Amino acid sequence: MDLYTRCRLNDVDCIVNGKPISLQGKTYDLPSALYSVVDRFYLKTRTKYAEEGYTIAKLDANVEKIERQNKRVLIAVRFSNNGRYPIVLPRPDRWDARTGDRLEIAAQNVSTKETWNVGLAELSLVGAADDSTASIVILPRESVSVAYLTTPTTKLPAGIYKVDLLVAISASAPDVAPSLGWVDFHSDYKNPTSVTFDSDYPSTPEEWKDYESRKAKEVPPVAPGAAIVEPGAYRETSAWESGAFLVALKQGTVAPAANIKFARWQWTADPTLPVKANPGEACPREGRWLLCSERLYYPDVEARAYSQHERRMRVGEPFPAISVTGVSDDKLYWAWQG
Repeated sequence: MDLYTRCRLNDVDCIVNGKPISLQGKTYDLPSALYSVVDRFYLKTRTKYAEEGYTIAKLDANVEKIERQNKRVLIAVRFSNNGRYPIVLPRPDRWDARTGDRLEIAAQNVSTKETWNVGLAELSLVGAADDSTASIVILPRESVSVAYLTTPTTKLPAGIYKVDLLVAISASAPDVAPSLGWVDFHSDYKNPTSVTFDSDYPSTPEEWKDYESRKAKEVPPVAPGAAIVEPGAYRETSAWESGAFLVALKQGTVAPAANIKFARWQWTADPTLPVKANPGEACPREGRWLLCSERLYYPDVEARAYSQHERRMRVGEPFPAISVTGVSDDKLYWAWQG
């Protein structure tokens, strides 16, 4: 058999009796002398490529900055072309997460190790023109930055966060690789972006109001006797009425029986901010507060709510002391309503 033309790791083209044939198989299945030649050729070309090769098309991305802005967070992402030819990307606010497009932030608090993950694909861009532009072009050795405004879906303690970025999108380099195709990569894990949050999220009354109102819609109602998945302060609620009292329920505990017919327990507040306060104490959270009395230890006096004594309070304001006939002052307290 006369070897001819080319050899590959798993494919050998040969001329046998004047006719070309193709043989496939494992490289180590070749005769030892041929295997040795192929292996040396592979190692030599790999070394030469590593030493003398250069980047043709290379797309990088990283988190440029993260800043608190009122009730939201501004996230800026930079796409960099570190190759030799222009790279074309779909405009980031037109990515489609349903088809697998991904632009995701992964942040971890250095001290507490708590994580914050954010999906940015399909979100609107800050300051982007509302035009028909379907793609962006990044020239060689240049970069393009885009910014998003998003609202955290979880509580974020103050501290230093290390932030990484994951990207999955279809791209092209028209001059050299028109169908570059799907690219799936991440920012440099060895050099993550460092971001410092000086205060917790939420921390202001506006942030707490926004956070709890969104979470109350996200957490499904819990039937009496069912296990609590999301800890918090719950209120019994039916289609006709809601209870005045909030009950703190921990994860894994069982929702208690309801006093209201056909009621379920609805997540209402995060227990980080108190939902009960005594007269004279400073208001811990903004909203409507209702004067209530604790249950006394004999059967004819149950816990009660006094609807005529409802006040709208601001953070820091002292709760008034109000007397109720037949109830000892030390049994009265203020309950947050929303």
